Formats: sequence, structure tokens, C-alpha cells
Amino acid sequence: MNKSILLSIAISFTVFLTGCEGGTSSNMVVADSVSGFKYSKMNCDELNYEMDFLERKARKMGAIVDEVKNDQQTKNAAAFLFCWICAPFIDTNSAEAAKLAEIKGEVEAVERELYRNCKENNKARDESINIQNFVDQVF
Repeated sequence: MNKSILLSIAISFTVFLTGCEGGTSSNMVVADSVSGFKYSKMNCDELNYEMDFLERKARKMGAIVDEVKNDQQTKNAAAFLFCWICAPFIDTNSAEAAKLAEIKGEVEAVERELYRNCKENNKARDESINIQNFVDQVF
């Protein structure tokens, strides 16, 4: 009797740990497909400004996704220890991850428009980045 109880507890614990990932981390979120139409009428300066804005927004949202994931993992551990029946009802970070995926998709759309409309500016920027990388490697 005791062996069967211990075996069922061990199996339950294993299933719980493998099934409760705790959410998605920000680096695992894949960008949604976003149309670049709303960016097609912007000039290079406006596109660069929009890119800076979206990158800051993506970093903030990524931090939120990771924070909610960490909270989710803590709640799952506490649920297993104190109220394992409650574990399936704990929310995930899927809403935050979906928002981050949308932002990443917008970043990609702006990148496409920058590449398409601002090739001369991209060449100058790429050259300055290459020079900076060279300087960083040398020093």
C-alpha cells in the first residue's frame, strides 16, 4: 500500500514538473506577420524614429514577459507544495507574449521598409557599424 502511494506521488510530481513550464520567455517569442503598409509612406527619418520607439517598446515588453514567466514558475511551485489541485487554474503569460510577438512583427515591418526605401542611409549606417565593430575588436 505504501509503495503504491509513494509511486503515485512520484508519478504525479514528475507529470506536474514536465507539464508546468511556467510560460514563454521573451527570447522564444516569434514575431507575428505584420504588414508594412502603414510604414510605406514614411521617410527615412520617420522610419528610424519609429524603429527606435519599437525597439524600446519591445525591450520593455520582453522584460514584462520574463517577469510574468518567473512569477508563473513561483506560483506553480507553490501550488504543487500547498494546493496542487489549483495548479491548472494559474494564468500563463500568453497575453504578454502575444503583445510582444505583435511588437516584434512591427519591428520587422519597419526593417523591411527601411531596407526598401532607405538603401543609401543603410549603406552609410552599415559602414559606420562595421567601423565601430572593427574599433571594438581592436581595442
